[in-house]
Amino acid sequence: MIAAGLRPAIIGRQVGFSPDGVKVQTNSLMTKLRSRTIEQAVARAVSTGILKWTDFFANPVVEIADAERRCLVGGIVNWTSKNNELISFEVGRRIRHSKSFRSVCVKDLAVKFHFEVGEIKKAFGKAGNRRIWVRYL
Repeated sequence: MIAAGLRPAIIGRQVGFSPDGVKVQTNSLMTKLRSRTIEQAVARAVSTGILKWTDFFANPVVEIADAERRCLVGGIVNWTSKNNELISFEVGRRIRHSKSFRSVCVKDLAVKFHFEVGEIKKAFGKAGNRRIWVRYL
């Protein structure tokens, strides 16, 4: 709930804690994750697999992986039929089951989700004619 941006008072009402109780729990989590900010704590929780990045978006449609390092590097979120957003990670969680990913051409992915090839190259560092590993959600 904190990762989604809800205030402690709202979270407290929903889970039966006081706002101060929520703050204490938040500070405890931030300490355990060795984070100074909520954003940093969320990033660490996602990179370690405690949280899934797909929990934060209404309609995630694709996860993108680095096949060599076997980790997630980002994804694509769908807001409307032609309004998609690329999400890239500094450090993504490790992929255990790479068989669920398949290789696709960057150009084909760009066309399917209404991106320019350059946007994908910038987000994921891939050449326009190369293939990347994706899992459709």
